[in-house]
Amino acid sequence: MSTTTIKFQCETITPLFMHGADGKTPELRPASIKGVMRFWWRAINGDLPLNDYKENAKLKGLRSQEAEIFGNTEMKSSFSIKIKNYKGIPERFEIEFLLSNRCDFDIENFFKIVVLLGGFGKSAKKIDKGKVKLLRIQRDDNAWIEYTEPNNLNDILELLGDKFEIQDNKIISKNFTFNYPMVYKIWIENDILNVKLKEDKIFQRKLNG
Repeated sequence: MSTTTIKFQCETITPLFMHGADGKTPELRPASIKGVMRFWWRAINGDLPLNDYKENAKLKGLRSQEAEIFGNTEMKSSFSIKIKNYKGIPERFEIEFLLSNRCDFDIENFFKIVVLLGGFGKSAKKIDKGKVKLLRIQRDDNAWIEYTEPNNLNDILELLGDKFEIQDNKIISKNFTFNYPMVYKIWIENDILNVKLKEDKIFQRKLNG
């Protein structure tokens, strides 16, 4: 079977402050992208216990499901990432995902929400740090499709899925009872998207930027 490929054309809208192997030189690396994705995957799956259910081996906990998607010391990731920088347009770049045959995770939908929520690099919680915008998406050899990022709670909720609901003009998590950092609520105020985690950490991003 052929490998599925998904490409995202992206644009930095604030400084990223992501560094290479020496910890000093600015560099956008696949490992850094995957690290941000891991963070948000955990944060939006706060209904899962850390470990598998002992009573039913089919009910897998957060660590097992995360390993199947992102890999661990015993298992390869279900996808790989390549990054292509644009010469002459330093703020634009492409991220290419190569999905293995065993990848049944919706990378396209999930990466849309990861980019919207932010968190790329040092001090990325701040409104003027670590923010990226999606411009176009291409699946396999099909034509590029222009992408408009969501700017209202209903469209954001559609990306997040049924683990969340809207109450009092806020997106609220359902049944999130565990202690690791997870999304607690999301709201929009004065064109600012606010994402509050359980540990009181708040990520902010200006919409329509």
